[in-house]
Amino acid sequence: MNLTPIESYDNLLYKRDDFFKPFLDSDINGGKCRQCIALVEDNLDYINIKCNSTIATASSVHSPQGIIVSSVANQFDLRSILCIANTRPLNQVIDDHKNLQIAKQLGCDIRIVSKMGYNNVLYSKLNEISKKKKMFQIMFGMNLENDPHAIIDQTAFQCKNVPENLHDIIIPVGSGLSAGGILTGLIKYQKIPEKIWLIQIAGYDRIKEINRILHISGYNQLKIIKKWPFGGMILKSKEFPEVLYYPLKDYPYTKWLSGVGEPFQLDGRYELKAWVYAKNKIFNKKRKQLFWIIGNSTKVIKGD
Repeated sequence: MNLTPIESYDNLLYKRDDFFKPFLDSDINGGKCRQCIALVEDNLDYINIKCNSTIATASSVHSPQGIIVSSVANQFDLRSILCIANTRPLNQVIDDHKNLQIAKQLGCDIRIVSKMGYNNVLYSKLNEISKKKKMFQIMFGMNLENDPHAIIDQTAFQCKNVPENLHDIIIPVGSGLSAGGILTGLIKYQKIPEKIWLIQIAGYDRIKEINRILHISGYNQLKIIKKWPFGGMILKSKEFPEVLYYPLKDYPYTKWLSGVGEPFQLDGRYELKAWVYAKNKIFNKKRKQLFWIIGNSTKVIKGD
């Protein structure tokens, strides 16, 4: 595994995991792509022999997950399926979403399986399809226990070049899988800062998922020691002196931000929301701080 770089802009450090770009002809990048590649590599024989050489996933129409899975499928000469939810005809949905257009161009079999986009509904429908014709499901969180090497270790390793003696690390949180992997890596490579800020970009509580990763990795779980105003929490464990979890409720998940003073292009659905909060509440030039960029789907979502 190669380490992605750490860069400095205006006295703030950035972990550039968006610089992981494994496909020469694609803008797909970041930690989720790395996890998917490792997951398929680890299970390739099983996928070819037992799963009809097919990998499948389910996600929001706004997510780059379908492009990631279809890109990785092409890399390994596999078929791919993406299950989504919508009330409109499939061709109209694809026409409205660049990420779905790219996935289709990559050969992905995109299927509307539900009117409701709740994860539990999509996962249930995907399970039903898989019972009829066996396929390897890539759901990341569901793959966690069976393949921690792909889901946890790939992210944890990226902590190896994190500077020591940081005051703060700021981590955008979506599902919590990347955040859990980063926390695991900080412990493993002994890069513990004074404070870790976990900024969940759509107001959800992902502490349970993060603690599941720490438990699988063999580390102590985070305990809530104090409630923070507006729904936030202060947590700590034997390994971490202070972890501040803030479920940011300023934007719905589907809201895309752009052009708010960021130093370079950031993902408008994930990183940029956390960056705006950090700019207003956390960034301090008197402290040694690092902002973790997990990936950037701007070009495959917006075409910019």
